[in-house]
Amino acid sequence: MVVEYTTSAGQAQHTSVRDILLHVALHGSHHRGQLASVIRAAGAKPAATDYIVFARELAAMSD
Repeated sequence: MVVEYTTSAGQAQHTSVRDILLHVALHGSHHRGQLASVIRAAGAKPAATDYIVFARELAAMSD
């Protein structure tokens, strides 16, 4: 499946749903990395942002 759209620059584009979903997942990782860098630069330790860490903590709470 392909999505057709116009960018904010006015350019017509078409992108597969698969590529759009992959972009969403990877772009979120990019921003989490940026936040972690800013927090480290401020001298603090950033929280874990990996899904697997969240899933393990959630499972431990229900045990």
